[in-house]
Amino acid sequence: MGELWVTMLPAAIAIAVSPTGIIEMILVLLSARARLNAAVFFVSVMVSVFLLPLLGASILRAWVKSGTAATAPSAVTAWLLIGLGVLLIVSAVVALVRPATTTPPAVFGRIAGMGPGAVFLLSLTVVWFNPINALILLTVGSQAASMNVPIATLLLSLAAFTLLASAPFAAVVVVLEWGGERATAALERFRRWLVDHYRVIMAVILGLLGLMFLAQGVASLPG
Repeated sequence: MGELWVTMLPAAIAIAVSPTGIIEMILVLLSARARLNAAVFFVSVMVSVFLLPLLGASILRAWVKSGTAATAPSAVTAWLLIGLGVLLIVSAVVALVRPATTTPPAVFGRIAGMGPGAVFLLSLTVVWFNPINALILLTVGSQAASMNVPIATLLLSLAAFTLLASAPFAAVVVVLEWGGERATAALERFRRWLVDHYRVIMAVILGLLGLMFLAQGVASLPG
């Protein structure tokens, strides 16, 4: 279980510090139907973070049982980690060299008028429709499958993983619910700061995570 958490911890951090998700959560809480929209967004993200690793584990286990696997599951997962690490590092470089823009994504301006259905679709962009987050979560699941972790241990670990990955979203809800106007103003300033420095923040996060996953993958290669 300890070895599994070596992979799970950076993955949970990757989801937790996703600037786009936090910005969207703040905007949802400032929307017209804040309480209902926030509940939909938060629960959807938590369920997605829990389910995607299970999907990754199921895919690897089914592939191995089918007899089509030419290499050991541990080697497959090691190469997945290496590939993910390289992808994240490349994405970090792209984020740095991309021309800076002061115009936030158009969806940010539409969140205030969204209803629960639209907010649910918005929440999917944090996990399912975010290629990097989706790959990270699928890799976590495949890592668990390659270790032959018992299902009860996997479910317990994923529950803790989900709580950690969604902690910043929960913190935003708590601050806005009980912090009053000063907390609202502080989170709005934080949101503006995230938008203004989005490119650099993403480059740093992606670069560090890429190096961690790359190191894990190389260390996991069969000797």
